Amino acid sequence: MEILLLLYLAHFLGDYPLQTNWIYTQKLKSWLGGTLHMLMLALALIICLAPFTYEPKILLMMTAILITHYFQDATKLFFNKTVKKQTIGYFADQASHLFFSTFFWFIFIRPLDNLQPCFGAKIYLDLRIIVFLIGLILITYFADVTRYIIRNDRHLIKKGFQRDWKFMLKNALSWSIGWILGWSLGNWKF
Repeated sequence: MEILLLLYLAHFLGDYPLQTNWIYTQKLKSWLGGTLHMLMLALALIICLAPFTYEPKILLMMTAILITHYFQDATKLFFNKTVKKQTIGYFADQASHLFFSTFFWFIFIRPLDNLQPCFGAKIYLDLRIIVFLIGLILITYFADVTRYIIRNDRHLIKKGFQRDWKFMLKNALSWSIGWILGWSLGNWKF
């Protein structure tokens, strides 16, 4: 289960902090933007799954995720040019990315049962840290992009957007303080 959460973390890292506005606007112009985005997603997958890459099925799963992610994004961009509202497409895109990550985890990794990191990096298996990082990205980057898309729907495809760093910082501080208090005052077990 930890590897599945690491896949989600890699997805959110690759689709939000590592996909800059410049990369997004390049995706609208040519295949080069999509390729740059895939390189950022590959970096996120490598960071999140590095201690498990001794297992060939991890590398196969990473490759399958990168290929499907590329074609999902290309399909979304194609339909965004013809659809008036992007909000539904945005949520469908995110859900499909998570679906395929789950699907490939189920096919490649779940049968391995208890895969351990190769160099003793137990931090990779600490669910508290994984969930904290996923929550941090969701409460900052995901919330910022989602709020922008809902407010400005059709305009995102033409001009991209500027991050609201004040909103993101406020959310990050609230999440972090709440998490630290909950972790220290309560005996959180996952």
